[in-house]
Amino acid sequence: MNQRTAQRVVTDLEEAGYLSRERDGRRTRYHLHLEGIPPFGRGSRAREGLLELVTNR
Repeated sequence: MNQRTAQRVVTDLEEAGYLSRERDGRRTRYHLHLEGIPPFGRGSRAREGLLELVTNR
C-alpha cells in the first residue's frame, strides 16, 4: 500500500466517523471510535480489518 492509498483509507474512515485526527505540533494523533463499527460476524469484516490494520496482528 502506498502513502496515497493509506491517506485515502484514513480519510474514508474519518468521514464515516470511525476515526478522528488531531494535530499536535508537527505530529498527527489518530483516535479510533470503535463503538460505531459493526461487530464481528458473518459478512461483516469492517471491525476485524480495522483492528488488524492498527494493531499489526
